Amino acid sequence: MNIDFKIVQGALDENHLNDIIKEEHVKIVAFSSSTFTYPQCVKLNRAIKRENNDMISVIGGCHVTYLPNDAITDGFDYVFCFEGDLTFPKVINDLLNENKVNKRIIIPKSYVTNLDELPIVKPSIFDKEVLNDINIGMCVTSRGCNQKCSFCVISASYNRWRCMSAARVLKEVKFQLNELKLKSFGLFDANVAPYPNDIQRLAEIAKGLDEMSVKYVMECRADLISYLAKKDPKTLDKICNNLFLVCIGLESGSKKNLKNFQKNLRLSDVEIAINALKDRSVIVKTCLMFGALTETSETLKETKNFIFKTTPDIVAAQVITPYPGTRIFRELESSGAILTHNWSKYDTSTLVFKHPNFTEKDFYSSCLGFVEELRRGGIVAYTHVKSSDSSKPFKAMEYGEKNIEPDSYFRNLGIMKSNKVRKGDRKSVV
Repeated sequence: MNIDFKIVQGALDENHLNDIIKEEHVKIVAFSSSTFTYPQCVKLNRAIKRENNDMISVIGGCHVTYLPNDAITDGFDYVFCFEGDLTFPKVINDLLNENKVNKRIIIPKSYVTNLDELPIVKPSIFDKEVLNDINIGMCVTSRGCNQKCSFCVISASYNRWRCMSAARVLKEVKFQLNELKLKSFGLFDANVAPYPNDIQRLAEIAKGLDEMSVKYVMECRADLISYLAKKDPKTLDKICNNLFLVCIGLESGSKKNLKNFQKNLRLSDVEIAINALKDRSVIVKTCLMFGALTETSETLKETKNFIFKTTPDIVAAQVITPYPGTRIFRELESSGAILTHNWSKYDTSTLVFKHPNFTEKDFYSSCLGFVEELRRGGIVAYTHVKSSDSSKPFKAMEYGEKNIEPDSYFRNLGIMKSNKVRKGDRKSVV
């Protein structure tokens, strides 16, 4: 199967996209959409259809997986639900060859079980503007998650965890670093290593990165680190050798909130993890989520106290967003608490449901006040929570003392390459 394709990314101008379609003689446009970006996809699709009557448009992603009929109503010709590795190539090939495709909503009968079989994506298929913005390689080394967090669409969609082998991951690392001339890498998994079964794979990946002198960033659960700190500190030492930043999903310092989130995480494990990483000169970033249905002024205070007790290097805070498909969305939808289905507001900075314990104004004020208190106490903290005056356009708070919006790891790492974290970057970053 030989299909020519090109990947463009970001909020494109309608005219720019139509120019690409004409220049490249495009026959099919495929969108990948989150909930937040879905309205933009609809807008672009309508603009494409106006200029190209015969254009076929398809869409996939977590949002349309749970609302496929809406996507058909909104003008997309075909919807790919869940993973499209097996269904997408076949359907696209049939469409290009003008073969009949009976179903417009396409649900896979099976998934790729051996992720090593997935091809390595070549940079040549990306738009040059996308490549120019990349300053760190990245790989999602696994799929799915064995946890059941109420807010997470990944665990709702794919509760069976699968992974690439360490050899396959390192092969992709080498390819990206060589092709893109990069010196650092990121492992951006929903759950990089469910312990204790997959620790050896992570250790092998870390060893390979060390041998290539590649510094890397990783997202992981705190209890993975605490488990290693208690049971296998030597392996943790090896994993941390070239690890310069770990992002931990704390969500809340309140046991009540963690239970509401179905987080399955002990605060004692978070404390052990933060201390273990700091002892090994790894920068620790913790992510918080405001707005659990059990959130109160008291739980915010508990979280604040926990942050001051453990002193992570960076704190990133956002508003819980009930994405379609998640347990929290079903609960809020059934109770009539969802305030809007304007998906552009599902941006992790806007409260889109009626909170049981806060008015909208008090909620925003409490969240911003929380972050300000952390910063006054010497914690580098930022949030995308908007002003308590909802008529004002949202603006991220400053990142430490730098007037920068670090809304992704790429920007975070860009800052770290030239500036110190708090009063001493414990590990230099190349």
